[in-house]
Amino acid sequence: MVLFYLLLSLFSVYFQNVLFQLAGVRLDLLTLLVIFVSSHEKVIIATVLALLLGVMADCYGPLPLGLQAGVLLLAVVGVYTLRPFLNFQHILPQIVGVAAILVVQMLVMLTLINLLTPVEGFHQTFWRQLAVEAGTTVLGAPIILSSLNYLEKSWRRRFYI
Repeated sequence: MVLFYLLLSLFSVYFQNVLFQLAGVRLDLLTLLVIFVSSHEKVIIATVLALLLGVMADCYGPLPLGLQAGVLLLAVVGVYTLRPFLNFQHILPQIVGVAAILVVQMLVMLTLINLLTPVEGFHQTFWRQLAVEAGTTVLGAPIILSSLNYLEKSWRRRFYI
């Protein structure tokens, strides 16, 4: 299953960039993938995948090194915290869970960006961009998570995992 998740993460990074280039819509597919893996697998698999994806995103992104890895690990902690209260197999709990995790991620990211980069005017632009990205991610979460659920089930049937 780890191979499946790694292939899926590479596809999600590619799809995220293509979607942004074609439609101008930016979904946070890495966070959705980490939420999906956290709700379906053991904590060690979700943590390792979140750390690998976060380091990979930090190496190629403009944000300070370690920020995306920390934010994705925060998503794993959020899913395991919300797991007793929300069933991530249904659409409404998915939307509520993704929204709660994204709000906490945004607050942590903005706090750390304020501490690490004291550039004037950057924070307002970054706040708007994060808010739009979080809104589109919450709206797209049921479709993406349902598709991931279907892919995982067909992968397990096909390869007898």
